[in-house]
Amino acid sequence: MDEKRTIADLETPEDRALKFELEKIENSDKYVATTPNILIEQKRAAGDLSTSKETLSELAKIDNLFVKYAVGANCNTPEETLSELAECEGWYTKLAVAGNSNTPKEALLKLTEDKHEHIREVAFENLKKQGFAL
Repeated sequence: MDEKRTIADLETPEDRALKFELEKIENSDKYVATTPNILIEQKRAAGDLSTSKETLSELAKIDNLFVKYAVGANCNTPEETLSELAECEGWYTKLAVAGNSNTPKEALLKLTEDKHEHIREVAFENLKKQGFAL
């Protein structure tokens, strides 16, 4: 039964928000078409604080901006994975990484030079919180 669900069948507020975002990027090259149920489960696992570091590293390889964002925001994501995500093209993911308290200093310094002002601001703020003087 779940396999036959469509985007229109999404029920929770989170699912409806995801539906809206999926519709916006429906024709984007950055979105890998998967069934909504798989995408929702990947996003939930990426944001779950009990997800293992190994699984988070694997989820970071999925070419989906919602999953990458959730991995970048998860405080259990390994530093190496956060550094890799800081290099990605998506501003949404870089913003999550810039705000993650476990992002390494080197990655944060690179994000302070990002073309998006908000990412730079969040990275600077995170560096200050981590005790690095600029």
